[in-house]
Amino acid sequence: MLSKNKIIFLGFMSMASLLYAYEPSVYGAGDINSASPYGLTKTEKAVLENKKTLQMLYNRMTEQQRKIDGLTTVIEGQNREILELKEQLETQQTQTSSSMDDNSTYSLLLEMGQTVDQINNTYVTKDELKKALAGSRPSV
Repeated sequence: MLSKNKIIFLGFMSMASLLYAYEPSVYGAGDINSASPYGLTKTEKAVLENKKTLQMLYNRMTEQQRKIDGLTTVIEGQNREILELKEQLETQQTQTSSSMDDNSTYSLLLEMGQTVDQINNTYVTKDELKKALAGSRPSV
């Protein structure tokens, strides 16, 4: 059998070799956080792929959020513009309505004036009517 000292020595050496095995590479092999990692295990490769996918999804989500914010701003601006246009339309309709009232009053006055002029032009006095009626009757 092995002596107690040999067992201790072998235990110490195996611990030292295990510690040496986990020492990171000076050239960055196995470093998942480096710009271009190499020498990765399958698990580390999967983790790296997941990190890349997550970063890509985060970037997409951020871009979509910016687009949504931009569209929201555009929609709010258009809503304000529509409200202003509605107010202008109401003002113009009110002005047009009062203008039409003024125009219809003016038209009625013109029509009345023309009727009065026509009456004055075709007016027959009572004496003229008697003479016209007397001249058209045959003498009996």
